[in-house]
Amino acid sequence: MNRETILEILRTIITAFVIASVINIFRLLIFDEIQFSNPFSRNQSRIQNTQNEVNNFETREENITNNAEVNSDIFDTVNIPIEPMKSLSGLSKNEIFNLRREAVNTSPIFSNINYNPSTSVFGQIGDNLPWISAEAALHWSSISTDKKSEGVSRDSIGILNPELLYYVSISEYGEGSMWIPFYKPSPFEPYKVVYKPEIKTIIAYIKNDRNKNGNYEPITLADSNAHDLGYKYAYMDSYDNVGFYNRDNYNNNSLHLDIKEVTGWYMHGSACGIPGGCNNYAPYWQYYNTFYLENLPATVHIKLWKNKPARIEQEADINYELIFE
Repeated sequence: MNRETILEILRTIITAFVIASVINIFRLLIFDEIQFSNPFSRNQSRIQNTQNEVNNFETREENITNNAEVNSDIFDTVNIPIEPMKSLSGLSKNEIFNLRREAVNTSPIFSNINYNPSTSVFGQIGDNLPWISAEAALHWSSISTDKKSEGVSRDSIGILNPELLYYVSISEYGEGSMWIPFYKPSPFEPYKVVYKPEIKTIIAYIKNDRNKNGNYEPITLADSNAHDLGYKYAYMDSYDNVGFYNRDNYNNNSLHLDIKEVTGWYMHGSACGIPGGCNNYAPYWQYYNTFYLENLPATVHIKLWKNKPARIEQEADINYELIFE
């Protein structure tokens, strides 16, 4: 290969190198211009990505909070043993107090409190008196007076189970009444009670067979456990397949309309008609705690506070849910 040929090849290689270098320099200049014109673009992108992550976290957290009742199975569960109803008739006031203390002191939820039965709830019961039975509460209109205290006592379900912040006090079966009872005769004793500590919610499950054409049987809840344990205010913030009466004393006085003060207690009264009277729950008709079931399953969810909240949206000190299956 002669000298001229070699020089020509070298010139070609150098020319190609120069052209490639110029192109690369031009590309870098354009890139730098873009960066110069928007010097915060990389930081802005990082900030936006961080904000997106925060938004996603807040959305997930909000979804968990909003769906806590519906998706409560995602939370840890404490199973609450249920003490069956028993007869309280003939027991002294001190014996009933001891039963109550034992129930609270062994409660998986309330055993850590310094407890004594509240005078405002238990102070008016009498010694060695009859208590209205669960059977009498179901068949009040048809059962004879002398039998209204026979068998297990209706209110023993609440006294022996402090976790039932609300329990069914009245659900008369309705013989001879204008309605066909929604449920077959039942004292509405829960078959399962659980506690979800993360969402501070007690859930009581009640199961029974419904009558095929049953309708609008009144159910009244006793709130003496909530009262005794210091939860003074309540509001039914949600419900499903539940209806409310719109007549007489029920009108505009329901737990689902506004925050209500918790007032239930026990007393020596004459409602049973037995000579000398009985110990029973009072007030006998708490219209703000009364509703009826429209279909099954039905649910009521109640928020409770120890001090009166400024608004119904305020976080509850504890929540209570009843599920009728």
